[in-house]
Amino acid sequence: MKRFTTLFVFGFLGCHEAPAVDSKPQEVPALAATAAPATPAMEALVVETTDTDKALEKLELSIEFYQERFDDSGSWMDAETVCEAYLAHARLSGNLEDYLAAGQALDAGFAGAKPGTGPLLSSSGYNMVVHQIDRSEEALNQFAKRVWLKDTEKAAIAGLRGDIAFHRGDLAGALAEFENAEKIDPTTASA
Repeated sequence: MKRFTTLFVFGFLGCHEAPAVDSKPQEVPALAATAAPATPAMEALVVETTDTDKALEKLELSIEFYQERFDDSGSWMDAETVCEAYLAHARLSGNLEDYLAAGQALDAGFAGAKPGTGPLLSSSGYNMVVHQIDRSEEALNQFAKRVWLKDTEKAAIAGLRGDIAFHRGDLAGALAEFENAEKIDPTTASA
């Protein structure tokens, strides 16, 4: 069976399809660059740069860009993008402050949204990440009430319902939802 990849959790720009996930463990990249100290006193300042460091730098630039865009627009969609960028940064950095910032971005998005709208799908995903299962389900149920949903959104809903079932110990329910997600949109699954 193919594994379902929750769409927005892996793509920091909102509800975009995630790249295929390979089940093989990834190799740790070799150091990209090592700055040699000019003096012994500078030895403490030696910085080793890895691909992860570069990715974190790019995400920090993205956070800055999208935060400025949200500050200018006040759009909940821009706030959602800020949230997703912080979540991507948090996954690489392990920094709890990034998770808090992601939650604050969602709060700002909901503050500027009309009732029943806002970054509901991202809120559901965020709440799964921070283990607020009931809040995740509540946001997901609100999102599912929309009149028109794209197949990728329907698949994301099914995938999140599978995650919720899994975390509640309902493995059969989780499997059924993951299979449903794959049936709705096979491009969201990977081998």
